[in-house]
Formats: sequence, C-alpha cells, structure tokens
Amino acid sequence: MGTRRTGARRARRLAAGLVAVGMAAAGCRSAEDELRLQVADLADRRIAAAASFEAALAHRDPQLRREAARAAGRIRATDLTAALVRALRVEEDAATRAEQLFALGQLGGAEALGAVLAHLEHADALTRARACEALGKLGRPEVASSLIARLQDERGEVRGAALLALARLVGRRSGRREPLDPAVAEGLVGALAGLAAQPEAGVAWKAAYATAEIDGAGRLPAALAAARSTDPGARFFAAQALGRIAEEPARRAESLCALLADPDVFVATQAALALSRLPAADGNEAQIAALEQVARATIRRSDHHLRRAALATLCDRAEASAPSVAPERVAQWIATAGDDPKLLVRAEAWRAAVCLGSEADVGAVVRRAQKEADVHARVAAIRALAAAKGARAGIAANALLPLAGDPDAYVASEALIALLAHADASAAAELRAELRTLALREAEDVDFAVAASALDLLAKVGAADDLPTIEATFARMLGDDAAEARANATKAAAALAPAAAVPLLVRAATDPSAAVRAAARAELERLRAPVPLEPAAGPDSPPSSVELPAVARLRPGPDPRVRLRFAGGDVVVQLFATEAPLHAAMFRERVEERLCDGLPIHRIVSGFVVQGLDPRGDGWGTGGLFLRDEINPVPYERGAVGMPNAGPDSGGCQFFAMLMSAPHLDGRYTVFGRVIQGMEVLDALDLGERCSAAEVLE
Repeated sequence: MGTRRTGARRARRLAAGLVAVGMAAAGCRSAEDELRLQVADLADRRIAAAASFEAALAHRDPQLRREAARAAGRIRATDLTAALVRALRVEEDAATRAEQLFALGQLGGAEALGAVLAHLEHADALTRARACEALGKLGRPEVASSLIARLQDERGEVRGAALLALARLVGRRSGRREPLDPAVAEGLVGALAGLAAQPEAGVAWKAAYATAEIDGAGRLPAALAAARSTDPGARFFAAQALGRIAEEPARRAESLCALLADPDVFVATQAALALSRLPAADGNEAQIAALEQVARATIRRSDHHLRRAALATLCDRAEASAPSVAPERVAQWIATAGDDPKLLVRAEAWRAAVCLGSEADVGAVVRRAQKEADVHARVAAIRALAAAKGARAGIAANALLPLAGDPDAYVASEALIALLAHADASAAAELRAELRTLALREAEDVDFAVAASALDLLAKVGAADDLPTIEATFARMLGDDAAEARANATKAAAALAPAAAVPLLVRAATDPSAAVRAAARAELERLRAPVPLEPAAGPDSPPSSVELPAVARLRPGPDPRVRLRFAGGDVVVQLFATEAPLHAAMFRERVEERLCDGLPIHRIVSGFVVQGLDPRGDGWGTGGLFLRDEINPVPYERGAVGMPNAGPDSGGCQFFAMLMSAPHLDGRYTVFGRVIQGMEVLDALDLGERCSAAEVLE
C-alpha cells in the first residue's frame, strides 16, 4: 500500500475518532445510536452476539430493526435464526418484514422454513415476494409446490420472485439429484408458457430464465413464447433455453436463427452460442450460412460480442462434423477473425486456429503467446493453447512450459492454468514428470497468483512426497491477498496425501480467511476426518479495512456518483452508500486518490459481465484491501455493479458490471452500485481497454 494511501487512511481514522469523541462529549449519541453502531460493528466483525441482536430486532425504531435484520443475514450464523423468527412473528412494518425474510434466506437454519412458509400468503405483496425468494435459498425441494401456487399470484413481483426461487431451488445449479415429483413438474412446466408471454415487467424474462434453468420435458412452448417477447431479457433467456432443450431440434434451430437478427446484441449473441448445442446434422448448411453472415456484423459498436460468438459456434460445429466443412472455409473464418480490431474476437480466432488449423497455425498462436506487446493478448493466446487436442496438444504444452516461468506474473499464472488442460492421466509420463517439476518450482514463487496456480497443477500431477513443499507454501503465503494460494494448498495436500494432510487441514480450518476455512473444512469432511469447530468471532476479529466515521454509519449521505472515462465514452456509476457503505466508500476513496486511472478491463463474458480496475491487471489483485461482504437485496440485473471475490468476505478493489441479468448471483456477491449512464460504452469495451481517468461527480 502506498504512502499516500496510508496517510489518507490515517487522516480518516483520526477524523472518525474526533467525530466520535465530539458526539460523546456533546451528549449527542443516544442509546439508539449506540445500539445501531454496535450492530454495525458486530456485522463487520461477524460476531453473532444474540443479546445485542435481540435488542435491536425488538427496538421501537423500524429502521434500526431493518438494519439489525440486514446485519444478521450478513453474519450468516444460524445462531441468529431463532431471534429473527421471533421478530418476524410480531413485525407489523412491511419493509422490516421484507428485510427479516431476506435475512432468513441468507441464514437458513431449521427454524427458518416454517416461519417463511407462514408468510407465503401474506396480504402484503412485498412480504410474499421476499418469502418466495427466501424459500428458493433454503434448499428444501418439498416446498416447490407451494412456490408453484404463487405463480398465479395477482402481483407480478410475486410471480417473478416465485419463478426465480424455483429456478434456484430445483434448477441445474441447485445440486439436486432426485427428479421432481411428476405432478409438481407438470404443474411447473404447464405454467411457464403462459408466464413467458405475460407483458407485465419482469415476469416474462424470469419465466424464460426458469425455462432455461429447470430441466424437464415440455419446455419448448415456453421458450418459443419468450423468444417472441418484447422484453430483450426474455428473448435472451429464451435463446439459452432453446440451446438446452432436447426436443424438436429443427424448430429450435429455426427460432434461434431468427434471433440472430435480434436488435439486442446480447440476444443475438446468446442465439449464436445456443446454436452450438444443436445436433450438427440438422439444417447444418443453413445455420452455417446464417452464422457466417453475423460473424461479419459491424453495425453496432458492441457487435464484437456477436462476431466472437458466431465464430465460436462455427468452429464448434466444424469440430463436431469436420468432414462436412471444407478446410478452406474454416481457414477463411480464422483469417477474417484474426484481423478483427477487437481482441475479444481475435482471441476466439486463435482458439479456432489451435483446434482446427494446421501446425503452422498453432505455431503462429505460440509466437503471439511469446511476443505480443500487450499482456492481455499474450494471455488470450495462452488460453487458446489450452484448447489444443491430439497432436497439437504436444506443441501447445511444449510452448507453455517455458511461459510458466515468465517474469510477468499474469503470463506465468495463466500458463500454469493452461497446462492443467494437458495434465490429465492420458498425458505421457515424461510430460507429467516435467509438469511436476515445474509445479514444485513455481509453488515457491513469491507471487501468490503464480504459487496458487502452481498448486492447482501440482494437485493433478504431484505425489505424496510433495506435501512438504505444499506445507511450506501455505506457511509462506500470509495475508488476505494470498488467501487463495492457501486455499489451493489445502486442496493439493488433500489430493496428494490425504492422511498426512490432516494436520495442515486442521490448521487451515481456523485460518483468518473465511475462504481458506471453507476450503479446508470441505476437504476434512470429504476425508471423513474430524472437523474443528468454526472459530468464534470476538472483539479482536478483524473488521473490513475500509473505515467509516460514526456519523456516516448513523446518517449515510446521498449516493455518490463516479465517472469512469474510456476511449469510447464515459460510464457513470451511482454508488450505494446505504446498501453497501464500506464498498461505496472504498470505490469513492480510490477514485478520489486517482488509483483507478489507467487500470484495465481484464475480463469480459458476453451477455454476462465486464470486470476490471484491478491494480495487478490480472484479476488476482485486491489493492491491499479486505472487505467483508455487504450482501443486500438489490438484484443482479443489467447495469448492477458488484464486487468479485475469492470466497466469502474476501472483497478487494475491483468491480464487475452486469451486461444482462444473472439471478444466480443474487444474495451471493455484494451489489454496491449501478450504471446510470453509458451502458452502451460498457457494452462496447474490449479486453485490455483502460479507464483513462475516474472522478467523483459532486
């Protein structure tokens, strides 16, 4: 951390102390204020002090009760479930009930289910919606029929909440192994088509999302209805659903080809990607011709997403049915995209060259990985080499081995990650031995990202004798920045020396980082070894590294706005000073201190996120910050700004902004702002583009 930043921190700390002393001396701080500050501090330190929360949840001020419920949900300790349930039973304020239900969904616990179910038919619509949301998080599939009943609710927000809850509860990400009861499944699928056609805001896209997420026959009518919606979000998830449904491939292909011409670039992009899931023989030539047309699209500034997706699908189709696609046609796709002005598209062309091109094409990608001037281009070429198969895999692996020792940590760590793809059991014994030697050497690197990536590789190619190196790396990787390296050490140790690794895992289970503790505890459970109790948080538990004066915690100011300047225009973000005060303060502070100027966008996933402002430029950086999650009910819809992390309570200084809605992130990552101007600039960003300057707008 630089001297300037440290000095600014000290000044703020002093100011905070002066404010606190001044308020106390003047007798300004009431008992209510003291309780509010106490609850905020308990939440920040993750201390589940039941007595304090009982008092705050029963306070006469509804705002304090809401803050206490929010804080309890952030602590994630089921010890507080009973207090929340008691408060919910007597709560008369609708906004406070909503916070209590949201918190119960975050906490879980045996007592939560009955209390939430009891509010599913409440007279207040917000209460019903939050009850639906909470049920979706509690992981009890038997409540699916209760949620399906709410799909007929008179209020659209309740129907939408029930749809998202069902997708979370029984969808493909839920981990559910047992099929739904046939009658329940029939009722759900039967309702989806009608909901996907509803004009009410937010219902159609949520029905389309549920259609894409929940497996089962009979979903095609709902997907086709959503594809005709006026809501681009509904069409986006309709395209996803059409790629995942198994029935009537010709009809699905027809609808997807129509969506390739959609006015919304992300709908068209999703349609292009979905076509790769269809059987290659069905309408192959017509689909290829349609994809070739959009692969040259240049109408909108953001069409590079569409060009990349079309090329990816063309190459996937060519791999699936190589004899039916002329090699010269494939060569033309690669050559055209390889000259694209956008790195996002060129990177896809390099992957295509590695998968479908000649040995000379693979060699050209190798040279890019070695010699491109821009590190993001080098990394894109390295990721392309990870896709090599067959004879090309040997060429790729031989090129990646020296790159894993590159002086640039971003290049080195990505080369190690790429080598994982070439380290399976079928790899030659000589290559596996080289990889093991490499992983052992790079695990000793001073850079935590390189060491963490090396440990991942070592877990795949190492041996029990490597445990001392793993233990030494764990002991050396100190601090919040290196938490992911310590987590990877626990996984490598458990994979290579299960019995001997238990002492390391037990030590890691009490690590200061919640992410490391979670990784270690998961490995101990998998090994059926005793799991130590989660260490109890106390007054000495570390708070988030961003500090707020007492007055700011008691009376947050208006939401500040910041402007991020890019070559293509400005993006204005409104920060949520009330919903996520520490994150908002962090972002504002970094902008004020010019710490965001010149930082790159290092990650773009079409139709999902744009991520950047990492001072390392590679996604591993935190800026020396440690922020506990400030989970809140703001949904991850288009324009939402969130905090990436490497596990619970590991926020830093980066940001990601949503290109489309992503309900699976709700309640899992902190939303701390939203884009209020310049979404078209965000849509048009490319890998490696930099924020030239950032400023706070007063």
